[in-house]
Amino acid sequence: MDNSETVMDAQVISMESKWGLDKDWAFPNGRREIYTVITFKVFHWIKGSLSGDEIRFYNGGGKIGDTEMVVTPTRIYNLKERAIFFLANKDSNTYLLDRGRMEIFGSENGSRGLIFLGTFKVDPEHYISLVKKSVTDTTAYPKYVHMLKAADEERRIRDLKWKDGVMPRDVADSVHRAIRQEMLGKNDTTKGGVK
Repeated sequence: MDNSETVMDAQVISMESKWGLDKDWAFPNGRREIYTVITFKVFHWIKGSLSGDEIRFYNGGGKIGDTEMVVTPTRIYNLKERAIFFLANKDSNTYLLDRGRMEIFGSENGSRGLIFLGTFKVDPEHYISLVKKSVTDTTAYPKYVHMLKAADEERRIRDLKWKDGVMPRDVADSVHRAIRQEMLGKNDTTKGGVK
């Protein structure tokens, strides 16, 4: 987030490879090069903002007919891929400066999709609102991750307690004791009747 000028929730909607005739591309030793114009549909601007809800960038490499050019360490983008993209770019129609991405899985068919955080599958809309908040509140994201870890630990302990759908006797006894104690507290007539 800190190293990105632009952070967006977007989907790749078109990719067109061309021979390097663009003014921004040089041809060392007289060779032509292939570049790809990638168009993104932007659903949310998280940090920074470029004009419009469709923007395009150039990416090194691509395929035209039987000729393919691969540029390393250029990142590969896929048609219909949706993700939170972290970019160093300040302007559209420039060479893509990728700082990373967080994929949103299962959103290609128009559904909301999922983001995977460790063992958790989280709702992209909620996650994106949290990432937006973390631009100004640096404590928001660590709190969220801590909450997920606590929930994961609780789930792990719960899974240990139940074996094949049956609660072990010692665990059942401790649960029953806790319930009885809670009920005794609620029905304590010495403290003014039922709570």
